[in-house]
Amino acid sequence: MPTTDEEYLSESRGPVLLPTMWTLAALTTVFVAARIFVRVWMVRRPGIDDGLIIMALVLIYLYAGLSTAAVSAGYGKHSAALEVPDMENAIMLSIAGYAPGVFSFVLPKFAVVWLLTHTLNPPHRTRLALWSLTGLSAVLILGCVIILFAQCQPSRALWTVTLTTAKCWSPWVLIDYAIVAGSISAMVDLVLAIYPATVLWQLQMHWKKKLALSIALGLGAVACVVAIYKCTQLPSLSDKSDYTFHTADLILWTCIESSMITMAACIPVLAPLVDLVLGRRALSSKDHTPYYHNSYPLSSGGHHSEAGTRLHNTVNRGKNHMQDAALDVTREDASSQENILGSGSNTPYKTEQGRIRRTDVVTVQFEPNE
Repeated sequence: MPTTDEEYLSESRGPVLLPTMWTLAALTTVFVAARIFVRVWMVRRPGIDDGLIIMALVLIYLYAGLSTAAVSAGYGKHSAALEVPDMENAIMLSIAGYAPGVFSFVLPKFAVVWLLTHTLNPPHRTRLALWSLTGLSAVLILGCVIILFAQCQPSRALWTVTLTTAKCWSPWVLIDYAIVAGSISAMVDLVLAIYPATVLWQLQMHWKKKLALSIALGLGAVACVVAIYKCTQLPSLSDKSDYTFHTADLILWTCIESSMITMAACIPVLAPLVDLVLGRRALSSKDHTPYYHNSYPLSSGGHHSEAGTRLHNTVNRGKNHMQDAALDVTREDASSQENILGSGSNTPYKTEQGRIRRTDVVTVQFEPNE
């Protein structure tokens, strides 16, 4: 039987790390391919968000490739089990994968914001808040990369363990900063998951449709949970004595986070493909009304309107009083809502591609002058 020392030296995270990373990369590829198929061949309206998702997938593969090379050099094993050149090479390759790893979960956030702002048509302030919050998260993540390579002079001291003359900051500078950046990133995921539900539940549609669409648009909450857990793994960066072993879980959870948010960003646009495969209306309910041609009274022209509600305004101009101005809006936007809610032919009417059908019913009552 092997001794305790032999078991310790033979222990490796590589057999868990690599299969998980490549399985998630393959699964993410399926979702991205399905998304592109829907946008390019079914809906025929590819958008900027599709390009962001493709870029994120490329970064996921780059991250997995560099991690594979690092594991081949000995990453995932205890440092005591490695020769110095192998250990330095393993650390260098793992650090090289840091930038593509973190940006692979940043880009899908922008894709989600693009989708939400073009589908739910929020007011200007909400748009600004969503873009600003996501941009702040991206800037903070970029700061992590900058601090990583700036914390030692020269930078090669990060992986050259024999370079004892280098000047380095405390590893907790990066750890504390990364925890803050990771927490804000998780908060952004949560906001992007909750916001669609707050809009959809105001719409006049069956509750099953509201629930299904809210879930489809809110799957980023899973990435939020992963991001929070990943923050608990960040203190492992301080362990310089066994860096190749103790930081392996951090790489694993970074890969899981990027894959989860990328797949979550793809799911909302796959409804037409689900209809094609299953031969029925996904997200439909017992009212037998096609969900993608229902009335979705969203905001118009950048101004907020309570979806499906009656707006009561009283405007005083001189002695004339305009009371009970009721505005009910029915709108179909082929350029945005069809991309997410699907399309169909078994409908009482058809919407021309790229056109908007809008019905306004306005009731105005004037009080006569006395």
